[in-house]
Amino acid sequence: MRLKLATRLSAFFLIAVAIILVCFSAILYSATRLYLGRGTDERLRITLDMLEASIDIEPEGMEWEPTDRRLNVGVGMDGDQPRWAVYDRGGAVVGRSPNADTAGFPPAEAFNELPRLPLDATSVVEVDNWLLAGRTLRLAELLNPESERDSADAVEDDVQHEELLIVAGLSPAPVQATLHRLLLRLAATALVVWLLCGLFGKRWALWAMSPVREIASAAKNLSPGDRGWRVPKPGTSDELDDMADAFNHLLGRLHDAYDRQRRFTGDASHQLRTPLAGILGQLDVALLRERSAEDYRRALTATRDETRRMRRIVDALLLLARTEPGRLIDQSCLELRSWLPGCLSRWSGDPRHADLHYDALGCESAWVCADPELLAEALQNLVDNALKYSQRGTPVRVELSCSDGTAQVTVEDRGPGIAAADVERLFEPFFRADAARLAGLPGCGLGLAVASHIVEVFAGSITVESEVGEGSRFTVRLPLVRVDHTTPGRSMGKPVYS
Repeated sequence: MRLKLATRLSAFFLIAVAIILVCFSAILYSATRLYLGRGTDERLRITLDMLEASIDIEPEGMEWEPTDRRLNVGVGMDGDQPRWAVYDRGGAVVGRSPNADTAGFPPAEAFNELPRLPLDATSVVEVDNWLLAGRTLRLAELLNPESERDSADAVEDDVQHEELLIVAGLSPAPVQATLHRLLLRLAATALVVWLLCGLFGKRWALWAMSPVREIASAAKNLSPGDRGWRVPKPGTSDELDDMADAFNHLLGRLHDAYDRQRRFTGDASHQLRTPLAGILGQLDVALLRERSAEDYRRALTATRDETRRMRRIVDALLLLARTEPGRLIDQSCLELRSWLPGCLSRWSGDPRHADLHYDALGCESAWVCADPELLAEALQNLVDNALKYSQRGTPVRVELSCSDGTAQVTVEDRGPGIAAADVERLFEPFFRADAARLAGLPGCGLGLAVASHIVEVFAGSITVESEVGEGSRFTVRLPLVRVDHTTPGRSMGKPVYS
């Protein structure tokens, strides 16, 4: 079953609240239990101190004299009132509280489990559901060792003891009852708070997710025909606004790519329709009646020319798809200073070969990462355009230079130049300036688009500087790399940062 995001958020919120409530209740219960336990131990120690104060210590022995001091402990019969008893060395009862005879106070034998501790030390044990605290008083430890006992001065009527055990006890039932009530109240409070969080948490989650739902709804309702693809910005000044901005930025780029693709498809259809119409027209004319061999030859020649034109268009389209930026292209380290002369030698049979000039300006070596065939295709398109749009006899210069960690290949002509309004669209597929169309020069507007795509694949760029009537200057920039010549095999090199 697929859960909605608001439901998952509510579930996580309730789990977190449950963990917090359980931890808080456990801490509060433990702290209360510790506090009550310490309070019980303190009450028992206070009781023992009061009992010890009622014992008269003399060199002849210890006398239990509760009548000399009024004892206010052990009088009440409530369950939270302390009980106490005083025993001699033989375990006989010397004195006990009035309430020690009831409520199941442990007998004398139970106090044998109390360990015999040094002077003024108190031992606390739990016996028969009673919390007992005992303290043993020994005359030899209480008296100064240099003191001497004078039995002649002793009062014969008083009972004297060499050792006394004073015991105080409290029933843990009141404390346990208090802890039990606290536990019930904590559980009830935690349950109520958790249920309230569950009731309002779902509403809070739905309210918090409302901007996301609005964005999703707006995205679902987007239509390819919309002038601009945008989703509403929540205005919360938080991550949701950042998400909407990022989403709108992505939609803007997708919309631009969609528009370019739509124009590209329309232009490609138009460009392919023209040679196809020419081919069909030549074939229809040739098939209207019987013709001479020369007529058929002319028809076939015209058909071949149109077919070649259509093939160039198809090859350019396939190359554009192959060199899409971000696609993986096989690259190798290429030294432009030695590679460019061989690449330019392709125009050795061109009638304007004498107008083509190459020069390397202060660049001892220029290593770049690129595919030689694709880079040659990009450079060929730039040189072809320079030769096509400039007059015979005017120079076309190809220069190589290096600066700022990049290799720069410049193709400069003395043609008619490009209008400023056309420069921005110069690298769009199938775009041709009005001057080129009116001049009747051949072309389909794909050469510069192909060159730009190829250079972008190799992390480079193409810029153009042109002035009407003065000519144009195209500059290809590629990042330089360092090549480890000591490593056998082909090396991809490392970027050069200047």
